[in-house]
Amino acid sequence: MSFKKIERTKEIDRRRHRKAKLAKLRARYHAAKTEAERKDIYSRAARLSPWLSVEEFANPSTAAVTAQ
Repeated sequence: MSFKKIERTKEIDRRRHRKAKLAKLRARYHAAKTEAERKDIYSRAARLSPWLSVEEFANPSTAAVTAQ
């Protein structure tokens, strides 16, 4: 017997997955040695979350404070 996920559960799963993926990309961004690598990693993050600026992506804790 298979159960379908309800819409809210799907939404929560998408958010959790996006958050985890962004965390991995942030770690790679900070470990990158060249600006070209950083641009490539940010472009991947922008596809995942287009509303993020470079500053918000690089420093998420400061972006949350300034947004309030």
